This record gives sequence, structure tokens and C-alpha cells, in this order.
Amino acid sequence: LIKTSLGVSEDFTIICCARRLVEKNGVIYLLKAISQSSFLKNEVICLIAGDGPELHNISDFVKSEKLENVKILGSQNSTEMLRIYQISDISVVPSITINGLQEATSITALESMSCQLITVASEIGGLRQMISNGIDGFLFPEKNYIELSKILEEIVANIESYRSVGDTARLKVHQLYSNTIASRKYTHVFSSAIRESNNEN
Repeated sequence: LIKTSLGVSEDFTIICCARRLVEKNGVIYLLKAISQSSFLKNEVICLIAGDGPELHNISDFVKSEKLENVKILGSQNSTEMLRIYQISDISVVPSITINGLQEATSITALESMSCQLITVASEIGGLRQMISNGIDGFLFPEKNYIELSKILEEIVANIESYRSVGDTARLKVHQLYSNTIASRKYTHVFSSAIRESNNEN
């Protein structure tokens, strides 16, 4: 029912990219990966959830490449994003380095992994620390849309074989990145600081 409401057929593998449409988030590289693969054009529906200054360039690229399998959904609230994650199979986080700055802890990656999606991300910054390649997700060299395309083709062609990657990702987020775990880490840091201060006095 959720797929139907979004105009998505049950027959396709769903790739989502939930990103603010700014240069550093690299959404154009996902579209380039799809555009040069006839297999992906025929087998996937790509949902772009987000808005921003790159919307015009992204829309123009979709039109020029005739990417009829790409749906630009615009900005989505938390309830709408949950629906998108629920129908998706793969999440792509194609961030790039801008002025020497890289993605730190990616909320999109954490959300995707916690929803058991097969998460594919650029091998930069915090993303390469969050994801163990081939175990709980997949990494590709930033901007290398050819490599991204190959990874996506392999996953889509064997989607059921890769479901366990999403299962492992969800477990990892629960064990390392949940609110409870974060609270414990902060508590430990503050407790250690207090003990050191008391010892000095």
C-alpha cells in the first residue's frame, strides 16, 4: 500500500537517497551511476527525498538523461521519511569532500542502517568509520560513480542474498549508536572528568 501511494511498482528494487540537495551531499553522483547503467534504469526506482540549492541542477540532469525511474520527492517530514525507508531496499549516501571538509556522523546513514536498509556510502570521514565494507554496508571512493554503479548492480541482481547486510547494520546501530549507548558514553566521560578533578584536589 505504501508503494502504491507513492506510485511505485512492487516489481522494482527501491533505492532511496534522503539528502539535503547541496553540493557536499553528492546526490548527482548517484544519478550518474544510474544513468550509465541500462540494468539499473530497468530494475530500480530511485527516490530522492530532499530539497536545496542543487535541486535545479539535479532536475535538469534527470531530464537530460531521461531518467524516468528517478522520482524527486522534495522535502519530507519524519513521518513521510519513515514511509520511504519502509518501502526501500537500498540507501545511498554519496557525500563528497568540499573545501577539505567531510561528512562526520551521518544521520541519514544511521537512519538507513537502523531501518535494515543495505546502505552504500562514500568512503570518507565518519562514513568509513560507521560502515564496515561488505559486512554492514558498502563503501565506494567518493565521486566514483562507475564503482557505485557496479556495487548497486551487484546488490540489485542478488538482493535477497544481501538482506543480511541490512540485518547486521541494524544490530550495529542498536549496539553502538542508540540513545542509551550515547548516554552511557557521555556519563562515562563526565564521571571520569569529575574523578580526575577530585583526585587533583
